[in-house]
Amino acid sequence: MQFIFPSRLKKFSSGFFMFAFMRITTIVFIAFLFSCKSEKVPKTATAPSFNASKEINEEVISRLSQYYITNPSHPAHFEQNKIVDYAMQEGLDLIKTESGLFYQVVKKGIGAKLSKSEQLSVHYRGRLLNGKEFDSSYGRGEPIQFKIGQMIAGWNEGLTYLSHGDSAVFVIPSHLAYGKDGFPGFVGPNEILVFDLVIL
Repeated sequence: MQFIFPSRLKKFSSGFFMFAFMRITTIVFIAFLFSCKSEKVPKTATAPSFNASKEINEEVISRLSQYYITNPSHPAHFEQNKIVDYAMQEGLDLIKTESGLFYQVVKKGIGAKLSKSEQLSVHYRGRLLNGKEFDSSYGRGEPIQFKIGQMIAGWNEGLTYLSHGDSAVFVIPSHLAYGKDGFPGFVGPNEILVFDLVIL
């Protein structure tokens, strides 16, 4: 391989290049000694596998990218792209349903599938995409109780995918939440909502 040096370097004497060569040789030798020393680390020591986590992230990004609409022409399309961007930013492995709801079961419980006829007890925290919290059962000190069908559309659908003991995230587009009217004092018009919830 041929290296091209600036012409002004030609003015340096051969003694300078000899000195530089000796310095580089010394640095390489010291680095070699340190590398030999590092081999003495006990075999039981383990280092984090960055490649494994990178592969997982790439899989999630690839999966989420399938939901991205390249030429959005409807408000729902723009909201969907916002949700995809949010999921990538937050590291969420969301699943999209036919209605447009996004959800992820973060921790799987061991209970039975939720039934529409039963009274549910759920702890939750609701926030906007910018992170602003607008409601929380934790803040009130007790879970809410209700039946599937008594909540906003995004919840009513999302709960049908869950079981008792599940911890989940719902990312709900505005048409499955409070729509163009919002919820005065808490949620503005056409807001995408994020809920962290635990089914008790």
